[in-house]
Amino acid sequence: MQQGEAFEGLFCLLPKWHDIPETSIVHQQEHLNPGFAGHYTLIAETLDNGRIARCLQCTSFTKPVTYGHGSVGKRQLTAMQKYPTGNINNILRCQLLPVFSNPKSETHDNMPLLKLQDDPVMAAQTYVKLDHYFEIETSLLIRWSQNHYALTEDSLCRLVHHFHNFVSGYTNRVEWIPGRPRSPMDIYGPPVLTDRSHRRATRGYQLAVYELQQMAETLAYHASQQYQPPPMMMHHGQRLVTPDYSQKMVENLAYHASLQYQQQPIMMHYGQGLVNPEYVQHMAESLAYNASQQYQPQLMMHHGQMVVRPDTAEQKMVPAPQVEVSSRGGVTFYGYAGMAAA
Repeated sequence: MQQGEAFEGLFCLLPKWHDIPETSIVHQQEHLNPGFAGHYTLIAETLDNGRIARCLQCTSFTKPVTYGHGSVGKRQLTAMQKYPTGNINNILRCQLLPVFSNPKSETHDNMPLLKLQDDPVMAAQTYVKLDHYFEIETSLLIRWSQNHYALTEDSLCRLVHHFHNFVSGYTNRVEWIPGRPRSPMDIYGPPVLTDRSHRRATRGYQLAVYELQQMAETLAYHASQQYQPPPMMMHHGQRLVTPDYSQKMVENLAYHASLQYQQQPIMMHYGQGLVNPEYVQHMAESLAYNASQQYQPQLMMHHGQMVVRPDTAEQKMVPAPQVEVSSRGGVTFYGYAGMAAA
């Protein structure tokens, strides 16, 4: 590949081991061996005026299968199938970013699904590995067939954001285990990222926060659609709240309070300051509890029937939570008063 043809976000093919000159910087990196050659890779950064590429290795997972007529083939596996839920497997999955390779592509562990320019289709579900990076001369890289596989700018920002967190120690990782390939982090420590990568990492962080805020608002909206007004009954010409609605009254109060709630607090998740989608449920429970402390219905006997007194059936509104707003590095953070935003 000519030096000018290589750019950040481009997928390439690595040369065979015997095609790599002895003078190449590949041979200066202890974690590289003949097994890394011939695989697909992604250019995450270009260095030295485009002469050197810092790449992330790509992979796909398959499992041998034997069909009924005796032939042997391979079945594609997802990251969840390759690394089922478990302490170490949970960490390994979070070092894999899925690429939208075909309509069946799916994400895992809230990882971003990386999009390709012009939406081409890949032959297999592809993942980008954060824990196996290396440097190579761009002149040694090979075009990936006749297709042009490259990440969109937003997806590249998301990738660099996760790569930055990984090499900065914000993301959990598995220490080297004998028999497994060694990560350059175990040998050289974290690499120094370029200014372009730092800007992309910041942009990727902002995209992650925005998308999870949208997710939380969607969850809150769907929850509100289940709200039903309190049932009333006519008793001797008087309109009263039915006695069995005392529990639902608390839910009603929580709903009205949630209408005034606009922002979700930020939390640390896998070392990243992200909105917690599950906080909607926690927020609703907290509001319901606070509302229940203010609502004190009183019962009375009316013509031999226990009913809620009309003057105590009024719904009391709960003040909207006080939101603190702060800004750091161009990113706006929201949180409750007294709650530290990550």
